[in-house]
Amino acid sequence: IERHAIPTDRLIGVGLSIPGIIDASGLMVTDSHALRLQQVPCARFSTGIPYPCIFMNDANSACLAELSAIESDKPIVYLSLSNSVGGGIIWNNRLYYGDNQRSGEFGHMILIPDGKMCYCGKKGHVDAYCSALELVEYGQGSLERFFALVRAGDETCRQVLDRYLDHLAIAVNNIRMAFDCQVIVGGYVGGFMTDYIDLLRQKTKAINLYDDDGSYIRNCTFRYEASAVGAAMHHINTYIATI
Repeated sequence: IERHAIPTDRLIGVGLSIPGIIDASGLMVTDSHALRLQQVPCARFSTGIPYPCIFMNDANSACLAELSAIESDKPIVYLSLSNSVGGGIIWNNRLYYGDNQRSGEFGHMILIPDGKMCYCGKKGHVDAYCSALELVEYGQGSLERFFALVRAGDETCRQVLDRYLDHLAIAVNNIRMAFDCQVIVGGYVGGFMTDYIDLLRQKTKAINLYDDDGSYIRNCTFRYEASAVGAAMHHINTYIATI
């Protein structure tokens, strides 16, 4: 704020995206396997921030950011492929939260029964096969490095990506079967998927019962820090509604 000389009287507030379930009040992190926290007040995350704060689940935040770039009132599902896998659902131009504020937890759907261990302690979840960490491992700790190696023709990385897309195609197809709407591929991995979205569409088409193509699968608009953008936009939208 000081570096960009922003007048503090023009600052509406701060939006924080958190990898966990936020309760309906928006004041409590009820559960976060990623952070290993339960029933923690959101205020713990804003200590030292002297402005009004809004808290959101990270995938819902990213979904909200994508909604701002779509000129359509049709339902969409946002699949967040970051260090953990999550998602957001837009229904009637609003985020759908579900009965317990946990809608869009696609990362914990079963992909392969009794398969690889998920960070949550269960086996075979989508997260264990489709998180960004599955690729980072082969990119010397960097997702950007991994895709650079793929483009350079590294055979190991190409095979890893092909296997990753096989698993992702199953997850996307399951979402399509359940919601019958557009699926936006986002998160850290989604930001690098521009050159590979057609391959994902082909793989999904091969296992899809109804669709002749995979055009319902879209690249994300916000390639970087979509969850931060969405959390900030939620603050802005709330402010606009008061005008």
